[in-house]
Amino acid sequence: MKKALQLIAPALWLLSTLPTGAYAQHTVVGRVVDQADQPLVGVTVLVKGTQTGTATGSDGNYSIAASEDQILVFSYLGYTSAEET
Repeated sequence: MKKALQLIAPALWLLSTLPTGAYAQHTVVGRVVDQADQPLVGVTVLVKGTQTGTATGSDGNYSIAASEDQILVFSYLGYTSAEET
């Protein structure tokens, strides 16, 4: 059975947003951790329906450009994928 990615506060923090264009693009910065509050390294973070993506670093942090109406898809081997706005 796959574990669920823990994407609830405090697991996923939206630390800042910076406007970058007419379509309200922002830089979304966050952190993904497991149930023991340990960072998950290499979680894939994609903007749904696009080819824009990144992966979490050794501290579980990520940064990605997305509009407010776009959905982020988090996936990690052995875990169930999760979607967050």
